Amino acid sequence: MRLKIGLFAVLLLLLVAPVLAQDVDNLAAIMDSTLTAVEEEFPFVPGFSVAVVKDGAVIWSGGYGYADVEAGTPATADTLFPAASISKVVTAYAILGMADEGLIDLDAPVNSYLTRWQVTALGRNDPANVTIRRILSHTAGLSAEGYPGFAADAALPTLEEFLDGAGGDPVRMVISAGRTFMYSGGGYTVLQLLIEELSGMSYEDYMQSAVFEPLGMTNSTFVWTPELGAAAQYDRNGEPFLNVVHVDQAAGGLLTSANDLGAFFGALMQDARSGAIFTAAEGTREEYGYGVYVDQTESGERMIWHDGLGRGMHAIFYLFPDAGEGVVILTNTPPGTAVVNPAMCAYDRWSDVDASEFCEG
Repeated sequence: MRLKIGLFAVLLLLLVAPVLAQDVDNLAAIMDSTLTAVEEEFPFVPGFSVAVVKDGAVIWSGGYGYADVEAGTPATADTLFPAASISKVVTAYAILGMADEGLIDLDAPVNSYLTRWQVTALGRNDPANVTIRRILSHTAGLSAEGYPGFAADAALPTLEEFLDGAGGDPVRMVISAGRTFMYSGGGYTVLQLLIEELSGMSYEDYMQSAVFEPLGMTNSTFVWTPELGAAAQYDRNGEPFLNVVHVDQAAGGLLTSANDLGAFFGALMQDARSGAIFTAAEGTREEYGYGVYVDQTESGERMIWHDGLGRGMHAIFYLFPDAGEGVVILTNTPPGTAVVNPAMCAYDRWSDVDASEFCEG
């Protein structure tokens, strides 16, 4: 009986493997033909890369246009692009890992773990209600929606100085916690400090050891340097926009490739942490989990997404956890949004997921 089962398994594998290969070949043909046409149709988008994820792995990826127009450097699926606010879900993944290790209680006041700096409140608000869980879901009542970043040659403030307003709005508790959604990049910068204090490492070093290395993300970092060879950035008029560096790394400093970000989301969808990250949190009007928006397609399929937008880039991802699939799109200009619908419509042509709403109009 064991021999028969073994032979059956081998025969099944031989039959299924060509089908799977043909399926991926079909995906590659659809995506490449569509995105090659997009490259020609939207010359105002200098460069972009796209990855499709299924069952925990990137099954197709490609780069189009130029990572650096002036240097003639083509964009590839391994080119590093800024991901901006997509950084938040990577930070949430790390924070939940710390909770799993028993290093933190998500429902404890974040101040109970901080020594280098403390959240303070305006008016009658009580900072004891600023818990880690509420920061993750933007319901902690914290200020500082986002940050523009610094010029690469600027003298950077310390993280504590930055939280107190050096280079942007100071992070303060400005409304009651737990009652409403108020997006706060400042809150995620507090989580950056939390990670540094608990680990005794810089945020970048901790994320390399706890996230990037275990997941094989060799083209990802939170620290920009010229040596990275990251994609050049271009403003809305197509003019080169100087790369910026981020003190708020946890909120918006991620530089990554389509292949790496796809690998992250592939792993996340198979990780128990996704249950919390993908669940709408209390006080968010059922719209936000931890570092992600919780949504659905027009046909009712669960859809998880977030974008990142800067003066020289646009990035976005869409995940369909029930199908184990997702799409990552990275561009080096704000008008890169033009790539999104064609890329998602091409994905819809291949996938059993109904993403046809991206094909409308």
